[in-house]
Amino acid sequence: MQPPDPDLAQFVETVMDHTEMAPGWGKRLFPHLLVTRSRSGSTMEHYQTKLSAILGEDVACLGGDYSASEGCLGLNKSCTATNLFHHAVWNCYSELLPEDQWFVDQPRCISIDSAQIGEITP
Repeated sequence: MQPPDPDLAQFVETVMDHTEMAPGWGKRLFPHLLVTRSRSGSTMEHYQTKLSAILGEDVACLGGDYSASEGCLGLNKSCTATNLFHHAVWNCYSELLPEDQWFVDQPRCISIDSAQIGEITP
């Protein structure tokens, strides 16, 4: 645990000491912030405008990540989009297990490239 930092506390108080926060106040608190991560999809649409106003237009808001037992497969390029998947690692093969195959003894997997949005089975 870090010891108390009176200078940092004063800085945060100065930035936050307004009844109405000016746009970009989050960027003033975290001046080196380049990217933030959040949930993906339509649930974030309402908050995206607010988040951009708080952090500033130059801070990218990435959506959810897609993980597997082998590691992180990729992430959504936008926190409001549901279909802007970006591979984290391009030189590996990944496949998906469709929901209807979860409890099958010999499941049929599909490649990420052949998956269709909204489709449960291949």
